[in-house]
Amino acid sequence: MSHGENPIAIQLYTVRGPAAQDFPGTLRKLAAGGAKAVEFAGYGGMEIPDLQALLKELGLRVAGSHIQIGMWQNTMQQSLRDLKALGGEYAVVPWVPEERRNSLAAARTLAASLDVWGCAAQNAGLGFAYHHHAFEFDPLPDGNGETLFDILVQETDPGLVGFEIDVYWAARGGVDPAHLLRELAGRAPLM
Repeated sequence: MSHGENPIAIQLYTVRGPAAQDFPGTLRKLAAGGAKAVEFAGYGGMEIPDLQALLKELGLRVAGSHIQIGMWQNTMQQSLRDLKALGGEYAVVPWVPEERRNSLAAARTLAASLDVWGCAAQNAGLGFAYHHHAFEFDPLPDGNGETLFDILVQETDPGLVGFEIDVYWAARGGVDPAHLLRELAGRAPLM
């Protein structure tokens, strides 16, 4: 990527309605409308070689993919290989269920998992990031005022784990997104 380039990728979750009806057609429409890059949240049931060919035909770059937590636990290596095959740049954890985040112990366990997954992504030649919502900024019930976000930032390896800052969810969680981006300088490859 050249300096000065400002690639904007469409997160396909935002067009999940049309994508569920016609995944390849939705990609074609986005490309026709001027999109240059996408971030996946699933592959619409398409086989990886078919999707590879379509992306090439449309000239779409792949910023990355939201990979569900169950896939990190059960099919991590295959998920990373698929993303790499599509030319993806970042593997992203998009959301975690409540039992993985509702206590200090759960937060610490999640942080340790993120390091493991980030290391696997790095070994596969991919960047890795955690995508937050608003709940990460709520004080943990037993955290002495600490939030899940605090724990994830403090207890993950900055060389392995980045953050995909969601401006809407940060603001909704009571955090100034600009301040958050400054605070995480070098750790927020995606926004």
